[in-house]
Amino acid sequence: MRKGTRSGRADDRPLAGPVDDARGTGAHRARMGHVMDGRGDMSDLGRACDAAVHLLATRGAGGLSVRAIAHELNVTGPALTHRWDNRARLWGLLVSEIGDRWLREVRRAVYDRGPAGLVPSTAEEVADACVWLTASDLGRTDPVLSFRVADVLEQERALLRRALEERAGRRLADAVVDALHATAVGLRDRVCSVGQPFPGDQALVAWHLAVEALVPTGASLGGQDSA
Repeated sequence: MRKGTRSGRADDRPLAGPVDDARGTGAHRARMGHVMDGRGDMSDLGRACDAAVHLLATRGAGGLSVRAIAHELNVTGPALTHRWDNRARLWGLLVSEIGDRWLREVRRAVYDRGPAGLVPSTAEEVADACVWLTASDLGRTDPVLSFRVADVLEQERALLRRALEERAGRRLADAVVDALHATAVGLRDRVCSVGQPFPGDQALVAWHLAVEALVPTGASLGGQDSA
């Protein structure tokens, strides 16, 4: 008998355990997701990821389950897990795909705004960041997902290093890059926090000050003009 076919089956369990379900909810559509057309096509991982992003953005991690994704795709839960072999593999693929989409948005933002691209400031950027943070929280209790999340963070760090060194015109110490990446991650978490989120414009000011303190130059490295 295939695992997860009775009442309370694995297909019905939320993807997350003790994760803040409220983070990632909001009125703004995450750019990482696309509009579902309800054709009942479950063969494309991208469509399953669209559904997962939509659920994370509107319901938080607690609203993400195989059944909910299957409902978005107009298929059954067992059919969906059978398509991707099992629930664990589906979650792994979804977190990887969401991470890839997040990195594409970060690359675009860094290209446009330099190092400040790692700090979400617009409503759309915050929506994307909240979706990724909710998905990455899942790595706290799952070793496989933790590895996937760590890979995304390492690629983020590499993007930040290139952007900082391009502006600074010199090689930076690992400790400086690590400190600024941790600052960006912390600010992102504050901007997406539940209850009293840190305003995006203030997060950019804090980022600007942190960069100027660790990589002082005559010109701003934070994506803003110097005062």
